Amino acid sequence: MRSDRQPRRDVLRGEENIVSRLIEMRLALKLAWSIAVVACSLQRLSAQDLSPRTYVITPIHYNAITLTWSFYDGSIDFNGTIPATGATGTYNVPIFSYYHSFNFFGRSANVVASLPYAIGNFKGTVNGAGGPPLPFRSFRFGLSLRRKH
Repeated sequence: MRSDRQPRRDVLRGEENIVSRLIEMRLALKLAWSIAVVACSLQRLSAQDLSPRTYVITPIHYNAITLTWSFYDGSIDFNGTIPATGATGTYNVPIFSYYHSFNFFGRSANVVASLPYAIGNFKGTVNGAGGPPLPFRSFRFGLSLRRKH
């Protein structure tokens, strides 16, 4: 009798090994799939630059005034578009914005109007085709060229 039961136990142990290996492989596959999904989704994540109160439902006839200011200082790279060298700039950009919400066919809607204004000083040398290089300075109404004396 023992000889009959012995082979049956070996068969059961073999089946248990196959089942445990399948479970381990299944867990490994789930882990690999999870890592792949996370790795692929990291490439899609990026920051958004939204204006304040873009998706906020505000009360009707709500108004807001926003004043922002930016300061920039450093060299300017024209990337070969004009023959200028040693170009630097310092400029301020204040931006005045007005926000108004209103009722539009039973929905909340809004309008934002912005008024940017840039003030700056720019210096550099423009290499002209006929003559020595011209230093240039930028004014509020455009670019004026002056020769060095």
